[in-house]
Amino acid sequence: MDRTRIAFSDAKDTAVAMEEIKKTLQKDGDEKAPKLIFFTTDYLNFTWFSRHLAQAFPNTTVIGMSSYVVLSSKGYNPNAVTALAIYSGIEIASGIILEIDRYPLRYKETIRNAIDKIGENLDNTCCFEFTTAFSGGEELIMDAFKITFAEKQIPIFGGTAGAPDGINASFVALNGIVYNDACAFVIIKNTHGKIRLFKENMFKPTEHIMVATDVDCDDRTVYEYNNRPAAEVVAAALGVPVNKLFNYTSMHPVGRIDGDNIYITEHNVVYPDGQLSYYSRIHNYSKLVLLEPDDPKEVWNRTANAVKTKVVNPSFSIVVNCLSRTRYFNEQEIMGDFVEVLSEYGTYIGFSGYGEQYEYEHLNQTMILAVFE
Repeated sequence: MDRTRIAFSDAKDTAVAMEEIKKTLQKDGDEKAPKLIFFTTDYLNFTWFSRHLAQAFPNTTVIGMSSYVVLSSKGYNPNAVTALAIYSGIEIASGIILEIDRYPLRYKETIRNAIDKIGENLDNTCCFEFTTAFSGGEELIMDAFKITFAEKQIPIFGGTAGAPDGINASFVALNGIVYNDACAFVIIKNTHGKIRLFKENMFKPTEHIMVATDVDCDDRTVYEYNNRPAAEVVAAALGVPVNKLFNYTSMHPVGRIDGDNIYITEHNVVYPDGQLSYYSRIHNYSKLVLLEPDDPKEVWNRTANAVKTKVVNPSFSIVVNCLSRTRYFNEQEIMGDFVEVLSEYGTYIGFSGYGEQYEYEHLNQTMILAVFE
């Protein structure tokens, strides 16, 4: 029996796709059910697949999220379903956090109970979480995990669920129950080796450093950089008129500077009065750098070299690729090249959504890669 299996189907008939998934994951019969199935599929068929996967594997933790594009080592497609089944070498505990845009810390006991289920030895343990989009609650969720984990030092990674353009809703699910305003999580202990997390940034810093001098953190809005209207400062740095700034923002996000780390924050709206809103929070008096595109293939090579250096024998990987990156790769006709690079990280499953979470930070336009030995 393999430790993991990947199933993938882009069949238009959901019943046919489900049979293809089951055939792969139940290839040796039902005598050994997977411990964990993580699945991702398109928004429109998510509820159907969630229910039927849970029914097909009643003794398995089945957890998933809707995706803008489904990714796996078996293929990629915006209208497909893929599932990673893990049969051995892990210990897991899962849960759901509600009220994500108000008070997710109310569910700290859910998180604590999951930690207790894993036990005292948390070596080679991580938390994989994913949340529904459009509530603006990602930072609150990260705070809830950070406070509850306290001194446990459990690495955390995940993403915000995706949906097709024009649909302002997304889903997560746990054991057949679907949620549209929640965070699903699973704590995974790898008993076969280490878990390594990598963050890939396809932008590089410019010379333009800014300090956020007037912000609304909760609303993810910056009124001023360097005591001037935010849009004026960014437009001047790019050498474009303010009324044309929005045309340049997708390829020039800002990076929150934290020591040697840069956490990308993507522009959302340029307002006529000079305010800028974002897809993740910027705190008052934080230092930021304006970013510009790097060469994607050089970035991919740097990530691949880092993985090869730190993980000698990868077993499987989980990929969180920002929706904006996916769009850009499709526009540049390099999505196939990107998927080919991902195959270097072993058997993998991935999804594309509206944000990424890494080291208790919510960020944008980033790839998060979790590699399990």
